Parts: sequence; structure tokens; C-alpha cells
Amino acid sequence: CERKQECTKAEQRTICIDPREHLIEKMRSKLDTVAGRKKYGKRKYLVEPIFGDMKYNLKIRELLLRGKIKAGGEFLLVCITHNLRKIAKYITTRGINPDYQPIEA
Repeated sequence: CERKQECTKAEQRTICIDPREHLIEKMRSKLDTVAGRKKYGKRKYLVEPIFGDMKYNLKIRELLLRGKIKAGGEFLLVCITHNLRKIAKYITTRGINPDYQPIEA
């Protein structure tokens, strides 16, 4: 580079590029469109609150098991817990079963 002396005094300089750079660029190009921003904006109220609930209320900040299969299984158990809590709340607030009494922990 003709301006090398301005940015470094080293004899050699290495620039590392993330191997996932093409994925980052692909996402940036999606977000540059109006439709992409609108679609991605839905995450704020569809997906992110669930992860926040898992992290804050269920105290799941990290997975305890390692490996794709084991970590995936652990995450599925957390998702099942989340869904069961939603079902229980729906049943109790809608009065589907008036005889239902929640168990106090």
C-alpha cells in the first residue's frame, strides 16, 4: 500500500478477515431493503421477549451441557418449560377449567 507508513511502522502487517464475512454482508444487504427491515423488526416482539424470559425468569444464562445434540436437547427442555408456563397461564386466566387451583411452590 502506498500509505503504509501512515498506518504502521511494522515491516509486515496482517489483516484478518472473519471467515463469516460473506454472511455478515448478506445480512447487511437484507437489512438495506424496506421489506428486510420490516421483517427483521418483528423480532422485537415475537422472538426476543422469549429469550429475555428464559434468561431473566428461568435464570437460563448458559447451557450446562456441551455438544450440539446435548445442548440442543437442553434448549428444547427450556422451550417446553416456557410453553407449559404459557399454557398454564392461559388456562388460569381464561377460566377454561374453573376447578383448577394452581399449586403454590
